[in-house]
Amino acid sequence: MNDLDELIQFLRLNRRREENLEGDETNVVMATVLDTGQEIDIDKISFENLDTYKRLTNIFENFNATKIYYTQSDFDRKYYVKQPIYQNNGYNFVNVDTGLAEQISEDILSFIDIEYAFNQYVFDRTRKKVLLIAQELETVNVFSDAIVFKPENLDVSTGTYIYTFDDHKTLFGTISSAILNPLLSLIQLSDREVDLYKSDTTGSMYLIPRIGYSKGKYTITYLYTKSKKNFSRSIAQEDIALHLEFNFVGAFISFLNETILLEPNFNYLDDEASDRRLDFVDEFEKLIVLPLERNIISNSSGNYKDAITVLYYLGDDILFSLSQDTLWKVVDEAIKNDTLVNHSRAAEENIVLKLIKFIAERERNKDNFLIKLLEKTSHDQMSYLHFLYDRIDGDNSTNFVKIIHKTWMLSSFREIDPEKSKIITNDSPVILDYRSDKTLGFHTDNATIDWKTTNINVALTVGTGVYQTSQTKDGQGGTETKTEEVMETFQYSYHPFSPIAIINADNPTFIFKDPEQEGQPYMLLPAFVLYAREKSAFWQNWLTVAEYTVDILTTLSGFGNIIKVGRLYKILEAGKTIAGKTQIFTKIVTGVKGVAGVAEISSGSVNILLKLTNANDTELGREISKYLFYFEMIALSGELSLALYEKMQKSASKILAKKEVLKESAKNTDEAKQLDELVEELRKMADNRFKQLNSIADPVADILGAAYKSHPERLRKILAYVESKGGEVIYKLEEALGYSPGLSKGQPGQIHIHKEASISAWEHELKHFLDDEVAGFMGMRALGDTNFRVRSEFNAYKTEIDFVKKLKHKDEIEVIRQLKLNFKNELEYLTGRGKITDSDLVREIENFLK
Repeated sequence: MNDLDELIQFLRLNRRREENLEGDETNVVMATVLDTGQEIDIDKISFENLDTYKRLTNIFENFNATKIYYTQSDFDRKYYVKQPIYQNNGYNFVNVDTGLAEQISEDILSFIDIEYAFNQYVFDRTRKKVLLIAQELETVNVFSDAIVFKPENLDVSTGTYIYTFDDHKTLFGTISSAILNPLLSLIQLSDREVDLYKSDTTGSMYLIPRIGYSKGKYTITYLYTKSKKNFSRSIAQEDIALHLEFNFVGAFISFLNETILLEPNFNYLDDEASDRRLDFVDEFEKLIVLPLERNIISNSSGNYKDAITVLYYLGDDILFSLSQDTLWKVVDEAIKNDTLVNHSRAAEENIVLKLIKFIAERERNKDNFLIKLLEKTSHDQMSYLHFLYDRIDGDNSTNFVKIIHKTWMLSSFREIDPEKSKIITNDSPVILDYRSDKTLGFHTDNATIDWKTTNINVALTVGTGVYQTSQTKDGQGGTETKTEEVMETFQYSYHPFSPIAIINADNPTFIFKDPEQEGQPYMLLPAFVLYAREKSAFWQNWLTVAEYTVDILTTLSGFGNIIKVGRLYKILEAGKTIAGKTQIFTKIVTGVKGVAGVAEISSGSVNILLKLTNANDTELGREISKYLFYFEMIALSGELSLALYEKMQKSASKILAKKEVLKESAKNTDEAKQLDELVEELRKMADNRFKQLNSIADPVADILGAAYKSHPERLRKILAYVESKGGEVIYKLEEALGYSPGLSKGQPGQIHIHKEASISAWEHELKHFLDDEVAGFMGMRALGDTNFRVRSEFNAYKTEIDFVKKLKHKDEIEVIRQLKLNFKNELEYLTGRGKITDSDLVREIENFLK
């Protein structure tokens, strides 16, 4: 049946308000940032719901004042309003952001006189700035919590529906499962089923429903306003307009999030709301929040997993109702279990990071939060800070560092005055002569940084200003004179939150960026962030946020010189090629007709493209720079991944779109001929399709396509079986197939697989899993057992070939030939690392390969 999108849209609390404002020219209002005078546009809805949005605060709503006071530091302002103290006729200053009174002297405050109506001044919590609204806001329409329910206007009927909502379980790494076909979701289909009852009677209906739990199902009931039993436990059938039953708590909360809980005009924490809203919140507390707190406090592993699931779906308002201690307990349990890796059971890494961010933002004294991260320790005595960073991977790792840095900037730890800071020592300078560079996507610097004890150790190599001249033989019987600066290495040790100032002029390409410090002569950061840069995976995340950041390379000046001294240019000038010399690319194109030259580029083409990087068409020049950058990445790394290949195809297509501009640049017949050759190279790159690259490791994909399309039922059974045995499936964005055993004996392994893999490839990897299961899940010792590994590969390829024979496809012989070739390559690899001692297995393989 159809999904529930129309029903959800109909039941949304804010729908009528949004529809009322559509087409209203006054929907957007102009505001001025008082600090800078910058004019910005703000959605009017935001101002109609100041308390609900929580982003914007009406500064003078509760105060009778004529000035806005502020303090100014190097990086930010704090705003205050003077509040009278009636007991002693005095006053204090209330922080506009926190709403708390602070002991502060008026002598150190500057002020802004109020020239307009009070309700035109608001504080923007996102920007941390005061905004002046261009006009007084008009009275807004207020809608009741009731709506006219006409059954004939709602295109759903009584029955069972599939509800598509976010998956709290992860399919692979840090990539959201939402981008995959819903068939691959790890949430069971029954958990997505929703039973709907729809009345056929027209009437006024409350948008705030009754909720409950009955006979193993979570219920949401929308009642007619005529009912006299709106708040009673027993509800008559004639009172019900709509009734929904959910099998899974995540589906239940998701539905409420979409219709009520996350709607702009619903405030979960509003103590002065209507009785109906208060009753709803009370029911939700009893049904979800209180059991959640009990599960967290109980500390049992089963209850902890239930709590993790519920936490995934709760919004910030509800999290705000939980105590800091309760949220810390979840973090404690995750670290105690040492399960901080996203897997098919629950996205614990995502959830814990969400809680860390929430705890940090809610903690008014940022020092307390940071101190806890250092004082709390894991089972192996690592501080939480160190433990979490080491365990959290991918984009989450980047976000974790951002959270810590942002919190640190609001703490006293950032204080660089030694008299005020207890963690600054004479042995470790605040201003560090750190030099970083980033060329062609690779980060280099003059430091070696480790964190082996409680402190972060930095070995910094710097120039002394003294130069030495030496002579060496030049290989032709003569001598060569070389002058080099004498370098010296210094050893420093820092507290993880010690402030370090990195001079921006010395580090123009420093990867870590903080918008709040833009324009400052130096970048202030804690030693922890400097340590984080030591991990290449961390910096690679920063580099690839925008899919291969080219930044300095796309600056037209200087790019040609970088390429001319790069590895790409040297290889081509020596008459060699890029494709065919790279490990991954060779594996991809072997045996695929017409693809071998797809990533080739000639030295003549490079020279032409270099000339065109300063083309009048800036967009073309930048795209050419990017295209050459990708080839340089191949030359430097020796690998062409499918992800990079797709980017090269896209870039080639964009350059081809401007081929007329290319041809206009030819100054003579020879250059015109070279340009024609270049256009042909670009066309080959752009026209070769990703599909061709599937036919090596997974040739059946060219016949049947992806498993989730051709054999969805079988795929669901495979996924269910692997999960039931405690195994995991890790999805890859690139073509990849493999089985990785567990870390220890008895621990199930992981299937690593491309999301577009065929059902044949799935059966292949499942066979590896089944062989490992029969052997009692051997763990990492399986990697050293050549007989077992070869037997398992033999079984897996036999399974695939038997499957192909049943298809009776016209390309059967070619596909079987490719699969046997793949097995032979695997066999050569495995026997190169160990000898087969099973003679029966040897004979079976010989017969198989004939």
